[in-house]
Amino acid sequence: MFPRKAPKGAFRFLCYYFCMQKFLKFPDGFWWGAATSSHQVEGNTHNNWSEWEQSPRRIADLKQEGKNPKDFISGRGADQYHLYEKDFDIAKKLGHTMHRLSIEWSRIEPEEGKFDERELEHYRMVIDALRERGIEPMVTLYHWTEPLWFSKRGGFLHPDAPQAYKRFISRVVDNLKDRVGVWITFNEATTVLAGMAYKRGIWPPQYRSLWKFLQFRRAIVKAHILAYREIKKIYSSLDVSRAPYAAPIMSHNIKAPFVGAVENNTCFKGGRLIRALGIEWAFNRFYNEYLWSRTLPYQDFLGLNYYTLRRLPGSHSAVPETGHLLDQLGWEVYPQGIYERLMALKRFGKPIFITENGLYDSEDHYRGQYIKDHLRWIWQAIQDDTDVRGYLHWSLIDNFEWHHGFQMRFGLVEVDYETLERRIRPSAHEYAKIIQDNGLE
Repeated sequence: MFPRKAPKGAFRFLCYYFCMQKFLKFPDGFWWGAATSSHQVEGNTHNNWSEWEQSPRRIADLKQEGKNPKDFISGRGADQYHLYEKDFDIAKKLGHTMHRLSIEWSRIEPEEGKFDERELEHYRMVIDALRERGIEPMVTLYHWTEPLWFSKRGGFLHPDAPQAYKRFISRVVDNLKDRVGVWITFNEATTVLAGMAYKRGIWPPQYRSLWKFLQFRRAIVKAHILAYREIKKIYSSLDVSRAPYAAPIMSHNIKAPFVGAVENNTCFKGGRLIRALGIEWAFNRFYNEYLWSRTLPYQDFLGLNYYTLRRLPGSHSAVPETGHLLDQLGWEVYPQGIYERLMALKRFGKPIFITENGLYDSEDHYRGQYIKDHLRWIWQAIQDDTDVRGYLHWSLIDNFEWHHGFQMRFGLVEVDYETLERRIRPSAHEYAKIIQDNGLE
């Protein structure tokens, strides 16, 4: 389903021509859109996360922090389960040509081995609603939530977990194979989820164990390979990958980003260089290097979730010196980093999708500029022969942001959680203009 690349010579000529006109043109057939995940927008899920949100331990921790537990229980949320057509109408109005969503495993297989045909039909209707509006679906099969039966027996730490996951994806893909051409097996599982749930102990199941952290990552890799093979067996022409998170590794000097193994390391001396190498390998390269020899044949394209940079412990933020923004989560906005990560992925010779990129900005002051700044660097990566096929902003609508609750506003579209009213933010219109022009100044 991916469009063919334009011939390099002609493509470069056109790019330089448009650059002279101060307009950055993206390749014909470039995919534009946004992303969501089921638990964060559907509402009324019953899985390991919804159970944890209301657990005595979680509520006690929130009260101790002086927070209202109600603000951290997903509940009805944005109710996209019932309002998906309304949201997709907005996406169409904004010119989106692709939308990334996830399938809620706990709805499909609420009991082990027992599948709910009504929920399978629901997701068929969701996918059909996208296609009726001319929007290509990209479907994620695992975006952090699990059925209770799966979670209670140990989740992906259980020896049979990869096979159980394979059974689930087999049922889903077989039901949607004629409607969905692009699949994501796991979202940020070996990076963000592994670290937050199995190493730092913040997310369920709240382990603090290096062994469980490594065990979980290994199980995810095995499950991805099994899932890829199963999907290809069902329908060989489907495109399958994953959506990992990556970030540049930096010290105190923002002018010396740590790109790759040893490049631009002038600000890393002695132990700091060794530490930077370790973090770069563990955080960005674990899946793309050490395990790549096993996983490269099992990915038809590469996904990239990019938000911010990652500083070495003890580094001082360069924001006061450089004027770089901090979003409302305290993440340092570093648009050039998306170029650096794309160039690191270029050598693997696969098409690339930006599967997530976004900003927590409840007042919508900076989101439009954030999108433009990152797209300029994506455009530059394309000029440098990186095969980027599409950009999906996080997120289409405001969502329940995991342990941060409802206060984090990432949406192009604002959601009033009391009335469920949707309001298109100005940044969404700025993005729509870029989509309409297939480029930006």
